[in-house]
Amino acid sequence: QQQTPAIMGKDQNKEMEEDVRHTVRLVNENNYTSWTPIQLGRYLSERGLHGYGGMFEYHQIDGSIAHALSEEDLEEMGVDVMTDRLKLIEVFGSLQRAHEQQDGRKYFGKAKRNSMILAVIGV
Repeated sequence: QQQTPAIMGKDQNKEMEEDVRHTVRLVNENNYTSWTPIQLGRYLSERGLHGYGGMFEYHQIDGSIAHALSEEDLEEMGVDVMTDRLKLIEVFGSLQRAHEQQDGRKYFGKAKRNSMILAVIGV
């Protein structure tokens, strides 16, 4: 059965909306250090790690320190399932790498601009 143009337009809109959501997620991932424990819990739920939001709230784990957690820390906090501990560490590591990559781009971009300015003014 062939779709009508109106339905295809709706499908295209859904795809476009998903692309926008994905882009927003990528931007937010690079700024994860400012996340609250609630935001961190939501992000983890989106990745299939449900039920940890309350734990992060209780222990006051936010985006600024999540990357520093070890497997032992997570176990002490009550993450009993080993695969969940490993997945959490991987997610936090990915967020940290994205953040560092973003910071590196900002730093090198500023350095390049500064060297261009110095070249123009003859220093």
